[in-house]
Amino acid sequence: MPRIHRHRKRGSRTRQAVEYLNTNFSVDQIAEAMELAGIDPARIHAFRKTEIMPCENTLGLFSPEQMAAWDAAIAECEAQHGVAVQGAGA
Repeated sequence: MPRIHRHRKRGSRTRQAVEYLNTNFSVDQIAEAMELAGIDPARIHAFRKTEIMPCENTLGLFSPEQMAAWDAAIAECEAQHGVAVQGAGA
């Protein structure tokens, strides 16, 4: 992860945000948060398999190979559970 420079005094909101962004969350922790937020289970499955989370605003950030892996993971989950996913990156 790129290093983020701290420009404000200690205790500022910016410093708190930087410390939050510098926290290393595991895939499992993020997936658990996604579950608690009610994210589609197929998307959670795809995130666990690919470690990417494409959405309308980030589709251009991922390689064709990453997107193919995402789509395959979505399809795999849909086939297992018989539910289709709608929206970007699905």
